[in-house]
Amino acid sequence: MSCLLGLGFFSATEVRHPPADVAVAQCALKDLWQQSEPQHRDVLELERRCPGAFPMFRLLAKKGDVDLVVLAGNSGRTLALGPGYLGSSALPGERGNTVITGRRDSHFRFLSSMEIDDSIVIETLSGTRHLYRVIGLDVVDARRSSVVLDTPQPMLSLVTAYPFDPGESGERMRYVVTAKQLF
Repeated sequence: MSCLLGLGFFSATEVRHPPADVAVAQCALKDLWQQSEPQHRDVLELERRCPGAFPMFRLLAKKGDVDLVVLAGNSGRTLALGPGYLGSSALPGERGNTVITGRRDSHFRFLSSMEIDDSIVIETLSGTRHLYRVIGLDVVDARRSSVVLDTPQPMLSLVTAYPFDPGESGERMRYVVTAKQLF
């Protein structure tokens, strides 16, 4: 039986932080990530620089020139600093679906320009890179839809509120980019 995660669990609440704060947090996380070799990556130093923001992965996409540090969890505070990894989902490279959520008005704004066959790379703390190819772009009702967690092969789902205009309510609708791992 497949494990399902209701999309309604993803908070539609958007904590307002000045764009400069969000950019500074991501910049600090990326700088620390890039300055260290994978085997010496200092997770404690990363967390010290951005308290409460435990780094999990890097998300890279050529479309939109995206380079984001993905943090553990999907609380409002976490999502204010960067995309969040849903801990009950698979880790990149493992059988199952890796689910990452993000804010539509900042970190995941680039999802609006994603297309089928675009590529996404997830880099782990150890430096392992996993390449994914986009196979689905869907707008779904969070009250009636869910993300399948138990997939037979490694998958990736990027989820954000929809529509992308932050002036409109994103309480019910979600935009889901689904990608299949190539290696």
